Parts: sequence; C-alpha cells; structure tokens
Amino acid sequence: MARRIEPVMLKDAAKDSRFKEAPGLSLSSYASLYCLPLYVYSSGALMGVIELLYANTRTFTDEQINFFTTLSGILSNTMHNEALQAELRKMNMELEQWVAEKTEELRSSEERYRTLVENATEAIFVLSEAGDIVFANEHAVRLSGYGKFDLVHKNLAELLADTAQVQGLLAETVQNGQSLRSAGLNRHDGSMVPVEVSCVGLTLLGRRFIQAVARDMSAYVRLEQRLAEKDREIAELKTRSGR
Repeated sequence: MARRIEPVMLKDAAKDSRFKEAPGLSLSSYASLYCLPLYVYSSGALMGVIELLYANTRTFTDEQINFFTTLSGILSNTMHNEALQAELRKMNMELEQWVAEKTEELRSSEERYRTLVENATEAIFVLSEAGDIVFANEHAVRLSGYGKFDLVHKNLAELLADTAQVQGLLAETVQNGQSLRSAGLNRHDGSMVPVEVSCVGLTLLGRRFIQAVARDMSAYVRLEQRLAEKDREIAELKTRSGR
C-alpha cells in the first residue's frame, strides 16, 4: 500500500495473498483491515501509513471512508508541517551558530587590526568612501595636532591642503583599490607638514572603508633642500675656479 500509494480495504484480511504475520504483532486475531497512506500530494512526501484493524468481519460505509480519508489527509499535512518546522528550526540554529562564529571572527579581526594600527609608527586614518574620518590612531593625533574627537568629526579634505587632490585619492582608491599622492597636511597650529598619503580599500564588519596612511616627509624634504644647497655651493665653486 505504501509503495503504490493506494488505500487497501479487506473484509477478510487473512485470506488475502498479501497477508503476512509480523513478529510481535498478533494480526491473525483481526478479521477486517482498512489501511491508508499518509501521503502529501502537494510535495510527494510519504509520511507513513494509518491502519485500522477490526476483530469482526465488516464492510466500510461511504461515510466511514470519507472520514478516514479526511483524517489521513489532516495527519499527513500535520506531520509534514511538523517535519518542515523541525528542519527549519535546525536550519535556524545552524544559521545562528554560523552568524555567532562569524561575528566573533570579525570582532577578533577588528581587535587585532585596531591593536596593530594603534601601535603603528605612521599616521593611519580609516575613512568612509566619501572621505569622512571614522578612526585615527595615536600617531595621526600627534602628526595633526588634533585630538581624536576632533579628527573623527572631520573630512580628509579638511586636513590636506589641496581639496581636489583628496577627491582624486578617494576616487582612485574606490575604482582601483589603492592610490598614492604627495600632499601637505594642515596641522592644528596652522603649520603644514609634507606627507605622502597612500590609500587602500578596506572591509570592516562587512562595510567598505578606505585606509589612509600619512607618512611624515619632513626629514626627506629637508634632506632634499640640503642636497640642493650643496649642489648650488658646488656649482658656485666650479664657477669661481673657472675664473
């Protein structure tokens, strides 16, 4: 019956060629049998069977057949829905566990990133793709002369001398994933520091940011100036010697 998905109605079950005794069950004491599949036609799922056994030989009325057919449909759908709910609960638990694990991984990664950035020897800013500063490390505070609270309420365009240059930095980073510019950084005291700014795209907690590293180029600029002065001195000596 389960294989063929058809109800079986036997007035004298023991006389049917398909009848077999089952270990542990005293089926021969029953005469009539009515068996229906617990089948969900919408999904093709066989949930089991329902079997009615009667000690006395009997026939089944249309009313009884309709009742048991309706009952089997209700039981089939109820069992199927419960199985779906159980599977859904399992999937939800697995999803919640996966989200918890990934959240912990992201939190740990963010903490490691923050620790590395805070201890870096270069000024590091984390920016939105529009250039708004959302994080700055201690070296950025020292280089700019601004407090952290003041920095995270500024845009990178307020720190660098050339606004158009900032727009180019951000646009190139968003498009190509990185960019590099030489620029002047306006300090809180009104002075300007020559810097080299390198930007890369960054993903934190599933959101896109830009990491900008500003390297103080003051020593390099001073060295270039001294070399230029030496070149001028040498040129003057050669000129004098030629005279």
